[in-house]
Amino acid sequence: MKDSKTIDVCLVGHDVQPSMAFTALVSELSSRGLRVLLAVMNGKEYPTLQSEVISLSRFVLIGMSSLDNAVSEIEAATMANKLGVPFGFYAGETFLCYRRSWFSSFWETASLVFAFNQSEVNEAQRYFPNAKIVPTGNPTHASYFTFDSKIDVERKLGLSPKHFVVFVGGGGSLQINQELLAATVYACGDIPEVRIIFGLHPGDKNPVEKYREYTKDFAVPVTMTTRSIVSGSSVLSRANLLITSATSLGIEAACKRVPVINFLTTLGCDSLEQVTGGRVWPPCKHGVSMKVEDPISLRKVIQEKSYEKLRQRQEEVYPAPTEPGKSASLSLMADAVCSFVNK
Repeated sequence: MKDSKTIDVCLVGHDVQPSMAFTALVSELSSRGLRVLLAVMNGKEYPTLQSEVISLSRFVLIGMSSLDNAVSEIEAATMANKLGVPFGFYAGETFLCYRRSWFSSFWETASLVFAFNQSEVNEAQRYFPNAKIVPTGNPTHASYFTFDSKIDVERKLGLSPKHFVVFVGGGGSLQINQELLAATVYACGDIPEVRIIFGLHPGDKNPVEKYREYTKDFAVPVTMTTRSIVSGSSVLSRANLLITSATSLGIEAACKRVPVINFLTTLGCDSLEQVTGGRVWPPCKHGVSMKVEDPISLRKVIQEKSYEKLRQRQEEVYPAPTEPGKSASLSLMADAVCSFVNK
């Protein structure tokens, strides 16, 4: 009989994406009779996790959040490592998470790593030589194939059916976001009935007022939105085009068959290299999005409006699930976690 004080699985995540994935995983693990402690932050502040919690856990599954938000995850991995508690990482959020160098102290000691897809397994194994690598993908992606009401989105954002909606998906960097906004306004200036919507990234610590001040004199007005007003997912249900740097929002757009342009200047590529160790964003390599490096090229691509091959490739790389809203990722993740808990 299990010790009543034992936590079978402790789930620790800071950023929104790992927090959402772990929240969904709780019910799958609980249905298998496991006691689960969920310690997620949803991109916000959270009290420091106590070492006693880790010491009472049979297994700790940890997110791989962005550099600025990874403190609690690094602390959890450090405590687990010190206490001899098996731990693993959820790198299935998006492409190349396993490369995130701020987790390099645990490359040798992690027992389990969830990868984004099968093609990442071999390289992930080189980073985590002693871990079991399981390609699970992101369980939240099943929801990417669902749509909110276009009428509701239009009402909330002051749009009409005649508008050509360009959604600018922000990242965490003010400088990159400003560069992105300026290029988009320049590129879209001649589009009839264009409306530009800028969505702040959940991890962006800059106030929305800073972006309003920056765009107030732009030739084309920019409407600001946040997750609490109209979420990025909702905007994509109405968007005609997404322009972003290298964000997971592009994956959702591809699943919704919205054309995606990754605007990656030298600054954007520098940031990408810092996060992934490379300057190539896999969706561009796979042909589900287009890489553009400067405002003039962005303007040309938008004016050409040649997106059919892009949509076809999106359908090939991200086929819709046979059961809408249901993800096989949660079962794969639970199977792998159980294999360690039940040892």
